[in-house]
Amino acid sequence: MVVGSDGRYFSRTATEIVVQMAAANGIGRLIIGQNGILSTPAVSCIIRKIKAAGGIILTASHCPGGPGGEFGVKFNVANGVEIVDPVDIYLNLLRNIFDFNAIKSLLTGPSQLKIRVDAMHGVMGPYVRKVLCDELGAPANSAINCVPLEDFGGQHPDPNLTYATTLLEAMKGGEYGFGAAFDADGVSERVSSLLTLLSRDGRNIRNQRLEILCVGHWAQSS
Repeated sequence: MVVGSDGRYFSRTATEIVVQMAAANGIGRLIIGQNGILSTPAVSCIIRKIKAAGGIILTASHCPGGPGGEFGVKFNVANGVEIVDPVDIYLNLLRNIFDFNAIKSLLTGPSQLKIRVDAMHGVMGPYVRKVLCDELGAPANSAINCVPLEDFGGQHPDPNLTYATTLLEAMKGGEYGFGAAFDADGVSERVSSLLTLLSRDGRNIRNQRLEILCVGHWAQSS
């Protein structure tokens, strides 16, 4: 069974409880994200890859965190506890789906597309840093709020025009050609694997697939 969280308040305690309950009920092997962190899409990826029985994600999605915030549990349908890197397995999946060389050229080439991605202090911070900055060569300032915090920095981790104001203001400045924000567990508030996207002028084009936007950009550039 796979266990992960978006890092919100009480996640560490809840993870320990899950481990104890699993052991008490005869579950022989747990796969747990390093520091308890795993995004919801990454949990699904690992379940399929290792053919696990299922997965538990400790998250309340885009709802507030902290001692007075919200907490929830999602369930997605060898021996011992294994700690895994929360990014590597999912990164390998992305490499098999997307042309990383083409995207890197888009982000670093002569006609560089400047991007701004806000992880909103949720689980996606390590993924954004590793994928966009380390793997694809985007400048460090392309990724903001990438340290997962138990209270999400006191902000509401819902990537809409009300709460993603830092990203919105950056996009209105005209420096960036593409902007995106994630909610706490790495999915938008509606559908898995979708992002809140903002055009250059800050206009909301919510819940459009990232790959469609990229294809459109490449088509215009070719």
